[in-house]
Amino acid sequence: MIEEQTPFLPSAYLADDIWHEVFRLLYAEVGYHLRNCLSVNSQFFRNAVPFFWKEVQILYFEQLQKFVNVLTLQNQTLPYASYIRNLHIIARTNRIPSKSRSFDLASLLLKLASIDASWRLISFTLELDWRDCHESLTSTDYFAKFGDSLEQVELHGSSPFLSDAFSFSIGQYCSNIKKLTLESRYFHGYGIRNITERCALTELTIWCRQSILQGMCANTLQVLMIKNCDLDDKTLLKTIDSLRNDKINGYNIPLLSKLKSFSYVQSCTFNSGNKFTSVGLIRLLDAFPNLTDLTIITSNLSLIVNDATIKNMIHKLEKLEDINIRNPYNDQLPFHHLDHFDLTLEGLTAAVAKRPQVRLRDKILKDVKDLTNLPNTDGCLKYG
Repeated sequence: MIEEQTPFLPSAYLADDIWHEVFRLLYAEVGYHLRNCLSVNSQFFRNAVPFFWKEVQILYFEQLQKFVNVLTLQNQTLPYASYIRNLHIIARTNRIPSKSRSFDLASLLLKLASIDASWRLISFTLELDWRDCHESLTSTDYFAKFGDSLEQVELHGSSPFLSDAFSFSIGQYCSNIKKLTLESRYFHGYGIRNITERCALTELTIWCRQSILQGMCANTLQVLMIKNCDLDDKTLLKTIDSLRNDKINGYNIPLLSKLKSFSYVQSCTFNSGNKFTSVGLIRLLDAFPNLTDLTIITSNLSLIVNDATIKNMIHKLEKLEDINIRNPYNDQLPFHHLDHFDLTLEGLTAAVAKRPQVRLRDKILKDVKDLTNLPNTDGCLKYG
């Protein structure tokens, strides 16, 4: 008796949701090699293409042109914009002086933001150099179309396009944002304050030319990094004092009550002079009562790192667990035996000895390994 064989079922007999799950598992294993499935048939294409649009990286101007053209087609075969979760745009242009090319790039970026689609972006990164785009952005509604679902935004570069109007738009339309990086000399403060007032940020990295702490009230912030901001003791202390005078039920309001990690980076000398001193740093850290991780990256010319500063830090920050102090150029502690410096190994040793539970992270193993007079050395010093 000849057994009847079950006929082979073509792919069309399987529902799209089944093929979507198959391609999801395959993409996790083979990644971009899954592109071969795009040419099998329309059902394979329909279910495989979302994985290739999940993370989009645009390196050149021409790629941005094609990308925007696809998203603005009148009769799209698939809702490509809704597949994108992470969008990273650099869009470099030919390195030749071209006013028209700079204008074209700015126009494309504005056109992208105006596309009315079912955006589901989670992460948006834009890196612009002034040689590519020296146009200014004045509109404050850039994120109106696709900002609602964003959880992370990173803006880097020296282009005037990355302005306060840009950051102001984040506060207006990105209500779900948690992580924010703003690194441009054209950020001056009012846009950043709008974000901290409206959004429940947990992580903020900021590089700008002016102090941005005045008016900041991000009570949800847990990680803060300040890079090369021209802080001033007088203005900073005035801001801290004004905030301390605000009370709820008779209690002072900490500046950033939930902050766990704070990093201060100063790799350049400001034209106005270094107006941020160790006094300002200590007062600033006093406003972070729950700080556990502190990083200071500063050059030998800085006025904020010395033996007394380190001693005060460890004495006042009761919850501090990790300290990382180093030079931005050689990745070592900010002193050299030929320089005049105020931070010494002896002072550092004495400060850490007061709090054996504090871990010192550093790169100068040759010098630090000679410190044998510390109690519980293995617990105090974490090498590398």
